[in-house]
Parts: sequence; C-alpha cells; structure tokens
Amino acid sequence: MNKKKTPNRNSKTYSKKRDAIIKKAIRLFVEHGYETTSMGDIAAACGMSAGNFYNYFDSKKDLVHATVGWTMNGFHDQIEGLPQRLQESSPLETLKEYIVEFLDMSHKLQHASNFLIHVALNLSTSERKYLLGSVDKIRAVFETIINAGVKTGDFKPVDAKIVSLNIYVLCQTWAQYNWYTQKHSSLEKFKKEQLDFILKGLAK
Repeated sequence: MNKKKTPNRNSKTYSKKRDAIIKKAIRLFVEHGYETTSMGDIAAACGMSAGNFYNYFDSKKDLVHATVGWTMNGFHDQIEGLPQRLQESSPLETLKEYIVEFLDMSHKLQHASNFLIHVALNLSTSERKYLLGSVDKIRAVFETIINAGVKTGDFKPVDAKIVSLNIYVLCQTWAQYNWYTQKHSSLEKFKKEQLDFILKGLAK
C-alpha cells in the first residue's frame, strides 16, 4: 500500500490550500459557532481526510492564528507604507485614504471580519492576546495619522488613541451591517457617511 506523501510546506500549492481552508473555516466558525465547529467538520467541508487536514493545521488555535495573519495581510502594505505616504500627502488626505482602504478590506473579507468580531469572546486568553495585538497594529496606524494631523493643525487636539479605536470599530461595523442586511446596503454610501462623520469630529 502506497503511503501518501506529506505536502511540501514551501510550495505555492500548499499556501493556496491553506488559504482555501482558512476561508472555509471562517465561514463555518461564523455560521455555526467557534466552539461547536470541530476540526473534523472543517476537514469534511474541505473534502479532505482528517489525516491530510492535519498536514495543514494542527489545531483550532493554529487556525485562529492563521486567520488573523491572513486578514492582516490585506492591510500589511498600507501599514508598511504609512511613513512615506505621510511625507507625500497631508494627514487629512492620508486619513481619508486609509479609512477607505480599510473599509474596502473589511468589505472584501467580511467573513473574516465577522469572525474576529464575534468569535473573540470564545477564544482562549493567548488567542485573544494574539488577536488584539493585530487589531492594535491597525488602530496604531490611525493614531499615527491623527497625531500627525494634530501637530500640523489639520485636526483639533484629541486623544488619538481613543479616536483611532473608534475609527477601527466604525470601519469594522461595515462587515456586521452588511451581514445583517444581507448585502443590500451600499458600501459607497457607508464610506461617505463615515468619512463625513469622522472628519467632522476631527475638524478644527
């Protein structure tokens, strides 16, 4: 009897398969609950045997970490490029761009956003710590832009940490709002309303 070969973890095929599993797992976690969804459920939904599935993920904790990393990748370039963009554009314009980009990412990754919002309470302390660390990286982007705007006089003096967290939450609300309205809402309308609301609050 031929033994199945272990997949090459450095191959593109392996990475694509992991991404496909993450997407399927996120849907199951959101639709059926994190605690009640087993690794076997995910493997079955992916059309994989349990043995093959464990070549890609060791546990649900491993899946949570991968999900957070996969979601963060959508905003990684924006985080890395922030210093340069603040040099090339005003804090006001930079904030607008980053809010729009984060909303676009939340829209594209709606299931992941809902997973991060709804499932967090059911995670272990270490899993929550990992998740909140990723949230804080994004929040810190908005805090940096706001502080730059206060310094240049574009924005009135505010507690940038609190305001940046509020911006993060408002942007993430889109994923929930769109989920509950069954995608009958308009992203462009939501963008305009949120931008107007946020910028009005920051304007001097």
